[in-house]
Amino acid sequence: MTRSMSLTAQCCERDGLAYELSCPHGALCISFFPPHAELDFAADSRWRIEARTSGAAEAPIVTAWGRTRRRALEEVAARWDGRARTVERWPDVDWDEVAAILEEAHGIQ
Repeated sequence: MTRSMSLTAQCCERDGLAYELSCPHGALCISFFPPHAELDFAADSRWRIEARTSGAAEAPIVTAWGRTRRRALEEVAARWDGRARTVERWPDVDWDEVAAILEEAHGIQ
């Protein structure tokens, strides 16, 4: 299968894990932040994921939470796609392809 995206970098950050993917529109950065019981006001601890196209202040960015990294990624995908339908020039992302790449990198199970 030919992919339109590829994993270009992965690293451990101070508070979590970060992945950078090369996409048709440029870079897509995905950061995973583990649950922190002392900071999580919900009854259950949840992963936080942040997806952005760059570090620029005006860059498209979406944040979501989930009980697992996969569920948090699904929430990010839903929110991102919702914005893509309503915000002009919001980049389209193939989230199934993103999930497959992250599975291969052991970013999600």
